[in-house]
Amino acid sequence: MQTTRLVQTAFAGYLLSIAPSFLHDANAAGADETVAKKTVAEQTVLLSMPEPPEGYTVTKRPVEADGKPVGYRILVLPEGAGSNVVITVETSIDRSTKAARIAATKGYINGLFEALRAGGFNRVKDAIPDLEQTNFAETLQADATFANSAGVTLHTRQLIFFTKHGFSIQIASKEMQDVESLTQWAKHVRPAVSAADSLKP
Repeated sequence: MQTTRLVQTAFAGYLLSIAPSFLHDANAAGADETVAKKTVAEQTVLLSMPEPPEGYTVTKRPVEADGKPVGYRILVLPEGAGSNVVITVETSIDRSTKAARIAATKGYINGLFEALRAGGFNRVKDAIPDLEQTNFAETLQADATFANSAGVTLHTRQLIFFTKHGFSIQIASKEMQDVESLTQWAKHVRPAVSAADSLKP
């Protein structure tokens, strides 16, 4: 029970925060300024997803910056256990270019790492693709394992993909088998795309 509380406390900062940590400055990655700062027209970005795993509930929360909507998060949380799925949809910046996608991906990954570091977890290993060699035509997967001074190990996985919007699915659990099973569910989460918003690299 204590272990579960430790994991939930460490992850709560990221789950409940509305700070746009994922809004990484695209210019830092060398994106063209005009493209990087182009605001995507406000709209509802629908997701297609299966029923949540048994015992999990789904909650949607807006994400704002300076009082303006920049996207939303969907929290997929179990009843009392330490596994979580957080789906972040970023709608405020056009992520159509590779440079903008690299910048966003760095922001998604670093945002999670910083949140867990603030919760007392240190990264002990990771498997992150070379973003410069990624064409973003397929879903990108980034794994990392964290541990704290109390001996709690936390496994995380991020599934990242793009239309003109950015989508980050973050999975965290004490048990790797839970990460794997939640990944199979998460792989079915996709944007409800139209012809004008296709999954082109």
